[in-house]
Order: sequence, then structure tokens, then C-alpha cells
Amino acid sequence: MIGQKKMAFDSVTSTNDFLKQNKANLTHGTVVSSKMQTKGRGRKQHEWKSDLGNLYFSFLLTEDVAYKDLARILFQTSVAIVKVLEEYGVKADIKYPNDVIVNHKKIAGILIETSGVHSLDFVMVGVGINVLQKEIAGLEHKATSLVNESKEPLELDALLDRFVKIYNDLEEETLSYIHGCYIKYSLVIGKMIQIDGQEARIKDITRSGHLVVDIAGEEYIYEDKEISLEELYEGSL
Repeated sequence: MIGQKKMAFDSVTSTNDFLKQNKANLTHGTVVSSKMQTKGRGRKQHEWKSDLGNLYFSFLLTEDVAYKDLARILFQTSVAIVKVLEEYGVKADIKYPNDVIVNHKKIAGILIETSGVHSLDFVMVGVGINVLQKEIAGLEHKATSLVNESKEPLELDALLDRFVKIYNDLEEETLSYIHGCYIKYSLVIGKMIQIDGQEARIKDITRSGHLVVDIAGEEYIYEDKEISLEELYEGSL
């Protein structure tokens, strides 16, 4: 369960950084949010523009965390975001592995960071959701915000509370259910991509988070870091 302890700030370098620097004094499930991030980032150190008006938060997992659980954590976080957006009347899809897309534009992203060699000491899950910014400078054709997609009243604290509630509700579900929801919302199943100059069709995403592709009638399993899916997402990040 997350959110029993919440901390809110006006500005931090990033909410994941805050958790990393203060983890010794924080309990499992602590949620940290900030109005701004001066050094927000996504996967592979990509910058995440973190201006005022959006929702930036991270939560800390320290109990019963293992490498085998990372895919479920990603699935669960992604599905919770999509379900939150549905409550605001917005249909969203998941861009494998960790972005949420609305109308071909990115609206949310997830960054999972861990510590540990042979076993995990902790997991930090960072989430950024574009909420109140009508325009994101330099990314007008790649990103959107909830204010552009929903007619519902928008309030950042309420949005965070809904995420926490839905994430915790999903905690009671099986991996099979969570994985099924992730597949249901996935953009990539059935799409054609290029791998090493060959046509490949994405058939599935495993419960451990790997892509299953068909190349000339043969099935192969790839980790997301091994191939690029950028060709699928013209108009999105």
C-alpha cells in the first residue's frame, strides 16, 4: 500500500532524487510530490519538462521488493494512470514500456529506479502527468495535457489521491489481471516494426515485461532495451 505518508514540496530537483537522498528516514509507500522539478528526467536520462501546473510525484517501495516484481510494478503504475484518466473522461493507451498516450501525444511517463546488486534494497517509482499546461514549449506536436483533453474540473491533489486509491486497489489483484489490463491498453500489439532490417510483428508482452515478436514465422523474445519502437509513434514521444 502506498500513500499512508505524503510529502509535498514547491520545488525539488526530482521527486525520485528526493526519495533516493532521504530513503533512510522514509517508510514503505511514502509518496513525495512537487509543484516543480528543476532536473526532471525520464528513461535513459531524457529530460522531462517539469514546469508549474503538472503533477510530479514518486513513491518508495521497500518491503518485499524483488527483481521479479519490477514488471508488475510498471504494469500496475501504467494501468493506474490510464484508469485515473478514464475517470476524467479521457481515453488513454500505453506506449510500451512506460509512457501514456492520448490522441497520439504523450500525457504521462514513468521512471522506475532501483538499488541493489543481488537483491533489491528499494524501488522508486516516479510519475509525471501533464495536467494544467495548455501548451508545453517545444513539444506542442508531441505532448498534451489533461486540461486539453478533459472537460472535468482539475485539481492536482485530487488527481494524486485518485491515483493512490486506484494503485492500492490494484494491489489486491493478481499479476494475471494486471498484465491483462496492460495488454488491453497497449498500443503495440499487432504492430509491425523493423528489427535488424527485418519485418517483425509484435505478438505479445510477457508477464516479465519483454516483447514477443514474430519474424518470418519464428517467435523471438526481446527486452525493451534491445529494439527501438520510435517508428510506431509519429507525433508522440
